[in-house]
Amino acid sequence: MWGNIGVAASFLVIIVLVTRKVALGYALLAGSFVAAIASGLSPLGFIVLSAKTLVESATLNLVSTLVLISILGSWMKSLGILDRMMDALEKVLRSAKLTITVIPSIMGTLLVTGGAIMAAPMVNSIGERINLSNERRAAINLLYRHVWYFIFPFAPAFILVKEIANIDINRLILIQLPLTIVAVWAGYQSWLKDVQENNGAAPKPTKDDYFNLLRYTSPLWSALLLGLGFGLPFQLALIVGLGLAVYFGRPALTELPRMVLKGIQVPIVLSGVGIMIFKDVLAHGDTLSTLTNGLLTLGLPLWLVVVMLPAMISFVSASSTSGIGITLPLLLPAIQQSGHLLLYIMGVYVGAFLGYFSSPLHLCQVLTLEFFQVKMNDLYREYVLPVSAMWLTLFAILAIGHLI
Repeated sequence: MWGNIGVAASFLVIIVLVTRKVALGYALLAGSFVAAIASGLSPLGFIVLSAKTLVESATLNLVSTLVLISILGSWMKSLGILDRMMDALEKVLRSAKLTITVIPSIMGTLLVTGGAIMAAPMVNSIGERINLSNERRAAINLLYRHVWYFIFPFAPAFILVKEIANIDINRLILIQLPLTIVAVWAGYQSWLKDVQENNGAAPKPTKDDYFNLLRYTSPLWSALLLGLGFGLPFQLALIVGLGLAVYFGRPALTELPRMVLKGIQVPIVLSGVGIMIFKDVLAHGDTLSTLTNGLLTLGLPLWLVVVMLPAMISFVSASSTSGIGITLPLLLPAIQQSGHLLLYIMGVYVGAFLGYFSSPLHLCQVLTLEFFQVKMNDLYREYVLPVSAMWLTLFAILAIGHLI
């Protein structure tokens, strides 16, 4: 009983701390400590368990990947590669409607804290040119920054799922691909379908424009190609991307150590550490199986639990990584016995994403609303079709998966 109470208390501690703007990593460590004490561990036992977690291969893989991703995003910005990429992009696409969706999409791949606000000025400029309302500009900035996280393997939540559940990441990308397609389509139908633009006035792109686009996006696509296409460990694939960023950015070699330290997004890395410790604390003893059985004895179908529980945690905490990190270890034993491992892992991931995306505490949303001077309820009205379409697609995939 005390174990269950401890888990519930740890959930509450994490959510309260995150809503009070405490960094997610620190909140997870505090919640882990509460759960550990309630499960019978002493403070020293918690320290020992945490130390063991830090040297596990899954933790080292997660942390090293997050470190390299954050450095790559920082370097592409500070070395001017991002600006040159955007310039080449607009010349090649020759469409304001296409460019306004691609710019926040690229920002989303960089995983830079505050990335939405980085894209906002460019989205605003293009939106003004094609007479979009501020509400639509804000919605475009947010949706197209995040919609690729269903299939982007370097997203922290993706890496977390891979390390906790030990699943084939390519199969997870494939099953979640329809969500990205539907969201991109729904966003276009909602905000851009009726927009008129004169593409004939733009000069045709030259060979140099295409070459520049290929060149300045290479730190991203080379890492993806090597990691997914050739099976290279993500860390090595990202190091190749960093090498290309250095080659095109031409920093002084003496500046590299400072750039490495400056590029590490400590809050992101600490979140990964906190989640892995929390996972191992929950796995200590029989608390997980008891609590999972308790949830299932309420009579709720497992498919509903694996979607709604992560969604609620992510909505309240405004973090998909916390929604996944808290609930996936809890639900994994039941998921593994269900015969629908990949399907229900997808349910956890997408449920957590949709809760996080819609949260009023979501940092990207708060910054975007402030930049565009848009009210939250007006933004939510713009969300109706895309968010509804994503939820319907999720439940359709679950339904089809049960029939196969």
